Amino acid sequence: MSPNPAKDTLGSQHCQTLEVMVNNAKAEITKAKQNDSEEGKELLAEAEQLLKRIANLKMFVAKLPVSDPKYTGTKEAAVAYQKHVKDVLAALAKKPETILKFCGTVVADDKALIAKIKEHLPSSGHGNINQAFNDVLLGRGKATTGQSGVLHASAGPQQKGKGCTLFFKRSGNTTDVVGVGQHEEVKSGQKPRYMIHFGMNMKGKVLSL
Repeated sequence: MSPNPAKDTLGSQHCQTLEVMVNNAKAEITKAKQNDSEEGKELLAEAEQLLKRIANLKMFVAKLPVSDPKYTGTKEAAVAYQKHVKDVLAALAKKPETILKFCGTVVADDKALIAKIKEHLPSSGHGNINQAFNDVLLGRGKATTGQSGVLHASAGPQQKGKGCTLFFKRSGNTTDVVGVGQHEEVKSGQKPRYMIHFGMNMKGKVLSL
């Protein structure tokens, strides 16, 4: 039987199939509500790279045999990506749900907690919230003098009225942001000082660490 050139040549349908595979995997990430998680962001970034690779493959439609490594390699990558997404989402589903609180009150998610922080932090520090909050989620905090069990994470310049400092407690899978503040001006050799804008029964007071 003679070979069928149309069947053995890369066609637009081959590229479309690969795109569907990747986009279906992306949809599963969204369905699992993992778009904003670190793992989800990495998976979505990987998907964009794959989609670019598939887009580049389209210039070879009707020019390459389907046995060409440009196609077979991309197909294998798409299959591997689907499996990787499935495995990561399965692992995330087994993790205990993170409970977020603001001064003892449970909030819906990261965005809701950040909104609470913005309510009490001057706008001069809003650009540093995400960095400080990321450290809070990762437990990258330092002990807070005079506040038992309270850690703090700071981001931004160590200047009066600048940056963002979040005071928080962690217990199991619960993270509670118990205070919001900013750096006070500190002279060389002095301990860090923070203006507390909200929480810890210290609103409007300066905390020296």
